Amino acid sequence: THTKYNILDYILQQTGAKPQRQGSKVLLNPCPICGHRDHFFVYPKNNSYYSFSGCCKGGSIIDA
Repeated sequence: THTKYNILDYILQQTGAKPQRQGSKVLLNPCPICGHRDHFFVYPKNNSYYSFSGCCKGGSIIDA
């Protein structure tokens, strides 16, 4: 059977990032890619992430 993987759970298992829910998205600090703060968001509804910083880009669980 196919299991849909949860990107938020995956990133939290792989990093020490702390989640902070902000409406429909979750802010993770520090960024699991570059280590900076306040720009890495996970969108659980569509199982993706996006970084509002030029050093990281967004994507799906495969990109993570």
